Amino acid sequence: MSPINEIELDDDLNVDENRIASIEDRLIRIEEAHQITRSQITRLNQAKAEVARLKDQVEKSASGVKEEQFNENNRLQADEMGKLNKQIADQHAEIQHLNHKFEFISKKALEETEFLKTQLEAAVGRQKQLEKEKLFLLRGGKNNFWKGMLIGLGISLVFLILVVVFLKYFFI
Repeated sequence: MSPINEIELDDDLNVDENRIASIEDRLIRIEEAHQITRSQITRLNQAKAEVARLKDQVEKSASGVKEEQFNENNRLQADEMGKLNKQIADQHAEIQHLNHKFEFISKKALEETEFLKTQLEAAVGRQKQLEKEKLFLLRGGKNNFWKGMLIGLGISLVFLILVVVFLKYFFI
């Protein structure tokens, strides 16, 4: 086997190893994005619980107010409730958006994971195949070496016989 073919086999193995590393890096980035999204959803759920707690606190404090402050507090509570309801609605919309985004990212991550797994399996299979071919060529190379030696020896003998005949014909 020529050195060029050996270099090509080594280059193919290096390309496959680089591709495997690239695929693994890509999986890590997808998992990190997945973790970030999940933590954002957790924070939003905590904020929603805090808003509900504040809402409950506002409702409890309103029951102890005197009649003359009742109307003023009602207006303030209505404003606060409106703001809280808007916050809740906004956070609910954001949670819904993040849930959709999370589902989309999860689905895409699963699809890419499957794709990358198939690519990895193909690369590993190709690498194994190249190793088998390399071993086959290396083993075959030894047989070709001895065949080459025998052919060279045979040509040398023919040439030697021709020289002897030539010398015998012209000098004797």
